[in-house]
Amino acid sequence: MTINKQSIATAVDTTRRQLTGLFCGSGLLTLAGCGGSGADTTGTVVDTLPAIPRITLAPQSTSAIEGKTFTLTVEASGLNLTYQWKRNGIALNAATGNSLQLTATSADNGAKYTVVVSNSAGQVESTAAVLTLKSSGTISLLAGGLGAGASAQPGQVDGQGAQARFANMSASCVDQSGNVYVIDALAKTLRKVTPTGIASTLFTDFPSDGGLAVDAQGYFYGVRKHAIIKVAPSGIQQLWAGQIDVLGFADGTGAMASFARPMGLVFDAQGNLLVGDSPNATQPDSLSVYLNYTYGGTIRKITPAGVVSTIAGIAGQLFSQYSIYVSSTPFPNPDLMFISASALATDATGRIWVLDRSGVRRIDAQGSTPVWLLRHGNPTSMSYAVGSSGDVYVADGHVISKLSADGTKTVVAGVDAPDHEGVHHEGVQLGALPGSLGQVTSIACGAENVLYACSENSVLRIQMA
Repeated sequence: MTINKQSIATAVDTTRRQLTGLFCGSGLLTLAGCGGSGADTTGTVVDTLPAIPRITLAPQSTSAIEGKTFTLTVEASGLNLTYQWKRNGIALNAATGNSLQLTATSADNGAKYTVVVSNSAGQVESTAAVLTLKSSGTISLLAGGLGAGASAQPGQVDGQGAQARFANMSASCVDQSGNVYVIDALAKTLRKVTPTGIASTLFTDFPSDGGLAVDAQGYFYGVRKHAIIKVAPSGIQQLWAGQIDVLGFADGTGAMASFARPMGLVFDAQGNLLVGDSPNATQPDSLSVYLNYTYGGTIRKITPAGVVSTIAGIAGQLFSQYSIYVSSTPFPNPDLMFISASALATDATGRIWVLDRSGVRRIDAQGSTPVWLLRHGNPTSMSYAVGSSGDVYVADGHVISKLSADGTKTVVAGVDAPDHEGVHHEGVQLGALPGSLGQVTSIACGAENVLYACSENSVLRIQMA
């Protein structure tokens, strides 16, 4: 076969001239010598055609909670770009931006999302981003009489999980190993529940008139007749601060100090025991509907050496319910009065949260005016949210909420309102959050996103996402 090189050259030149005329006329090329300038006609070409798109950052695999939104994004270079997102290879309607926001459904677990980036020069498809569904959190039974959907069964029975029985559950706390401790206020016992749900009776005749705390060495602290009692791991009890059957407000060391009605107890980062000392309430006569209050209304601190001081509130006050809630004369310094301070929380910086019947306040520094985070309601217990930067969990009736540093309240467990059928969910419903709860008597945060709640004579474990 003979190749005619001249014919090939002629054809190439003809094609070049046609393209030159086309591109010069369209303005897609800048060609030296397109005519009219008298310039050199050697045909130097400067290409301004758009380049094929290039993905510089592909969408990344992510996780989402069912019913919550998730977002995927892509970054690409090129001119006049358009986008088309796909799910498992099928184009999604109206998904034509450089980001994609969808609500996760149960069918989305493992779904692969890609995006095609196009322009007039061509197109390129990203690698797949895989969506993994994660649990919104769960309520599970750690120990107690709920059983497999059975009604709550009170009692004082040791055992594991649903074999155990509790009654009259009041204050609770968690130690550094994740063991939960709860007071049976009527039987005056202290019960222990291990992380695996084994319940046992740790002490009888436990000081059960107020709050509960455990220190890093495993010593327990409770309240008996206006005094703080320290209980060794062996069960030996000693008077730690205050005096049995002595009502007062004096600061001092050990028995030199006195309290009104100690309630909330919590240890701070320095090993000091903080005490919510509520007023001692009495009814003046059988006909009166208003209580008289004696002393209390303060926050006290007990050092590891047993030295008691008053760090918030106004000590030594005598007043009545009438003067607070009914009288037309404003009660002096109401923000500095703590009525029924049943729960305290603190963080590593020394801030203190106080829960009482008025709501929740935060004390940022000793001597500062408390900051209101939640007013009114019917809060019953509170615990600092481990791992947060200033959040606390608050139990209020059948609901547990997270209260942020700015006062924003978010329900994490239980139902705060009737559902779409108008049904109020009361009683424990295990499974996915928010579930539902019975009356919550106390809560304690054991680790980041792990909360223990006492409800319906059982200890519940709430795992949050």
